[in-house]
Amino acid sequence: QEQTYSAAGSVLSPIHYGEWPDIAWLMAFPNSGTGFTSQLVTRVSGYSTTASNYATEMASSHEDIPHFAFSDNGPYRTSKLPFPQKYVITKTHCRHCMKCLPHDDLKISFNDFIKGCATVGKIDDGRFDNYDPSVAKRVVHLIRDPMNNLVANFHYHYKKKTKHQGEWSYANTMKGFRDWCAYMNDQHSHTNIPRYSPQVTSVAKDVPCHGVLFQYVQWHNNAFQVPTELGVPSLVLHYEDFHFDMTKTVTDLMTF
Repeated sequence: QEQTYSAAGSVLSPIHYGEWPDIAWLMAFPNSGTGFTSQLVTRVSGYSTTASNYATEMASSHEDIPHFAFSDNGPYRTSKLPFPQKYVITKTHCRHCMKCLPHDDLKISFNDFIKGCATVGKIDDGRFDNYDPSVAKRVVHLIRDPMNNLVANFHYHYKKKTKHQGEWSYANTMKGFRDWCAYMNDQHSHTNIPRYSPQVTSVAKDVPCHGVLFQYVQWHNNAFQVPTELGVPSLVLHYEDFHFDMTKTVTDLMTF
């Protein structure tokens, strides 16, 4: 069978639809750098594909969805590039609640969280479905500085709103960010504040986006439990380390 070679000349696995390598979850709270990390893995590995729980992130040219799915319920390969030899990095945000309304309960149980790690969004009808979490054989837990993550979330919503609506209520400025945080605090005030002690409540009201930070902390607390529950190896990766020590961070990731 014809071999496929990378630009560096190393032999890569030929494309076999349905014959997937083991799945390594790339778990991250939304807007923590999964896109950058996945693209980096593709380039450093000699241009092999990554995967995602979200079919809508696949290129529009992927017309035959089953050929790009691990199972009928995902996850999905993100390109026609060959598979890596052992593990395919697979993006998941697990269970999170960025759009919760005041009457929603922000507290997410661990069982709901790990089920969310194996929840997929389908491209054909927008439905969500699940695969068995036990197919994940490794976990890369990506962490971004909380303030950087808040700003990245704001930028994501700004770009999304202005792209589809032409404008948004909040300008892409420091004041716009603070106004958005004030709005998010108001949205979450009826769900989070009752969970805080009186001392924390008095401080939280002045913290920008304290509702989102509540979700951020809860998300990572649950994420740290996942490798133990699945009985698989894990690597904690800090997004900012790509800036401070790119060589070591990439080496740690690619040798994991």
